Amino acid sequence: MVKLSDLKFVKADMPFPVAALELLTEQTGIIRKLYRKLYRGYTEELLHDTRVNLRRLQALLSEFRKYLIEKKEQQIIIERHLRIIRNMINLLSKTRTYEVSSNIINDYAGSIPQSLSLNILAGEVRVQKVKSLDKMYKSVLFNTYGNEIKNLCKLLDSDIRKNIPEEIKSISFSSIYHDIIVKEFEKSISSADVVFFPSDMTEQIHKYRIALKSLRYLTEIGEGHFGDDFDRIKDEIRNLVELLGTFNDYNTVLGLSEKLIQEESLKNTAYFDFMFYLRQNMLAIYDEVFVSLKLLKSENPKLIFKNNKIVQ
Repeated sequence: MVKLSDLKFVKADMPFPVAALELLTEQTGIIRKLYRKLYRGYTEELLHDTRVNLRRLQALLSEFRKYLIEKKEQQIIIERHLRIIRNMINLLSKTRTYEVSSNIINDYAGSIPQSLSLNILAGEVRVQKVKSLDKMYKSVLFNTYGNEIKNLCKLLDSDIRKNIPEEIKSISFSSIYHDIIVKEFEKSISSADVVFFPSDMTEQIHKYRIALKSLRYLTEIGEGHFGDDFDRIKDEIRNLVELLGTFNDYNTVLGLSEKLIQEESLKNTAYFDFMFYLRQNMLAIYDEVFVSLKLLKSENPKLIFKNNKIVQ
């Protein structure tokens, strides 16, 4: 995770283009290293880290380009890179889905006597995971992504850096960053519907999780730089997104289980107990999400930075 505090020679009161481009360059560098390792060999941790850091780059690039780029042709190129990043995330997410599902099933199965239905389910999920990994490593997108991220690095270091709009050169990073966070907070939290009814909570929570991810990654880069109130809100947003992610994981396993175990004779007591376990966890998380979101909605985003001196 790239943060302002990690960049020794970059401060929040510097001109926006200086800090923003350094953050983007650092983030693309992180992805280049992770991709090279993942290209040479798979581990669950590597896949997870690459996917998360691609999401971070997606959030930063999507927001910062609005201020850094004026030329239409450069906007088109950045749109293309964002589309490729999105496709790469989706490609990695398919394997990640089976990884998480396998872990949840195995953790539960390990706490009960051996069950035929859960053993079959675990085996089917492992097979799907291997198939998705094989597809990922054979895909053109995965095999050419090294060149794509290399081209993005060049774009940031040359064309964009040389063509910064004049009106943005004298505005501080902290000023624009403040506006970005406030707008994202108001869009994804202040205006959010806090009433998720059980009948539609799965769909609503999934949509809300996606909507909040950008705010999470954008607040992370300011950690330790804008005072205690900012860090507190950043942690609350992160915890809420993780709650939503856990809800989504349980819901995914529920859907996979119902899809893979269709033979009625295999649906024994252990299977139905597992379905009940998943639904109960989802309902418990639903309650936590409701409370967390209500608390965040009570915050005024314009005051998050108030009276907090920038850490030098």
